[in-house]
Amino acid sequence: MNNFTQLVSYIAPGAPATRRSANGNEPFLRPEIGFTPAWYLQHLDINFGERFHTQPAYRRECVVKMRAELKRRFPGTQIGGTDRADAPLDLLTGTYGACTVAAIYGVPIAYAENNWPDCAQTHARGHP
Repeated sequence: MNNFTQLVSYIAPGAPATRRSANGNEPFLRPEIGFTPAWYLQHLDINFGERFHTQPAYRRECVVKMRAELKRRFPGTQIGGTDRADAPLDLLTGTYGACTVAAIYGVPIAYAENNWPDCAQTHARGHP
């Protein structure tokens, strides 16, 4: 018996891929499917700008819409964790994209309505 924890890929609605602990009954081959902010914007008119990342109530409203759309389009699948009806809404994964640590150190975040946030491009004084 293995005494180590395996990780499996996980993509919460509206978030980049992360990893979570395996529960031990996953199949050997387990692809994970996710959708970009541009896809959600196109199909649900969800804006992934600053409001999505800074206002929890708006983010919750959007995640509920995303989960409902995934269930409607892909019934009976595990996409976005929609097969776990008792699972709490994942509202933290993907907040600020991959920019959280950079923002803590003062790097500005550039938001886009149809993409993940990115670190704003800044240049040191005297350099292009």
